[in-house]
Amino acid sequence: MEICEDLWTPIPPSSYAALAGALVVVNLSASNITVGKDDWRRQLVANQSDAALPVPVLLRPDTGNRRPNLAWDGHGMIYENGSWVAETRRFQYRSQVVGR
Repeated sequence: MEICEDLWTPIPPSSYAALAGALVVVNLSASNITVGKDDWRRQLVANQSDAALPVPVLLRPDTGNRRPNLAWDGHGMIYENGSWVAETRRFQYRSQVVGR
């Protein structure tokens, strides 16, 4: 398991986990949404799933978490070996499950 910014580091903990035999990595992310950040997250997760071999799963808080100057999109995704598998819809006001 990784926590948010772990994925943004030069050598994420998931790299070490993969070397130790992990098959699945979960990244619990709670960063706010900004324009274009969803594409950047997809690229990060795709690259790490290709480099580290496990299947990084990025989970995000739901859209109910709001403050006047911040917003979250509730975006979850799964990539395997650098390829997109599934993702949740962003900005939904209901619970979602992401999977194959």
